[in-house]
Amino acid sequence: MARIDRLAAAADSPVFVPRSRPGAPASSALIRRLWFRGRFKTALATAALIILSLGITYLAGEYAFFRNVDDYAASTATTGKVAIGGSTTGNIETTGDADWFKVELTSGKTYRFHFEGSDTGQGTLQYPVLRLLDGAGNELQSDTGSVDGPGPGWTSVVTYTASSSGTYHVSCEASGKHIGTYKISARELYSADSN
Repeated sequence: MARIDRLAAAADSPVFVPRSRPGAPASSALIRRLWFRGRFKTALATAALIILSLGITYLAGEYAFFRNVDDYAASTATTGKVAIGGSTTGNIETTGDADWFKVELTSGKTYRFHFEGSDTGQGTLQYPVLRLLDGAGNELQSDTGSVDGPGPGWTSVVTYTASSSGTYHVSCEASGKHIGTYKISARELYSADSN
């Protein structure tokens, strides 16, 4: 009975080596040694897999951090657009980031642009800075009111009468090292509009 128990225990071990010839006595020292080697190899393989998975996770995080995915380019090649009478949202992801949006203006008409963040609940960005640029990217007008205001998150507003018809750009930025989400809106002003 003891011999059957020993054989059953050996068969259940992680590494089971059958005897080379039927009827030969089982060597418990050999079985223990091979069982330990099997467990040791399994432990090494498990440790290697854990180290590998931690390394992959670390590298994926580093790649995402350094990749700096930007929602809108700060150039005339931007894909961002804001329609007159409409709005869009964006994100200042990193310090120094600027998001440009194309907007079509008509000569002689007056427009107002609102760049909103945390103060109005339209995002998380504090201290917004709004710049209106011509089609080539040259600054026409800007508002850094949030920097000069008494607290964080003041809405930045630019009012402009177009001197010519065509594509202009609005640049959404933040003062200092602030980052966060925002909303940019554009509308045409009429003579009855006072604000």
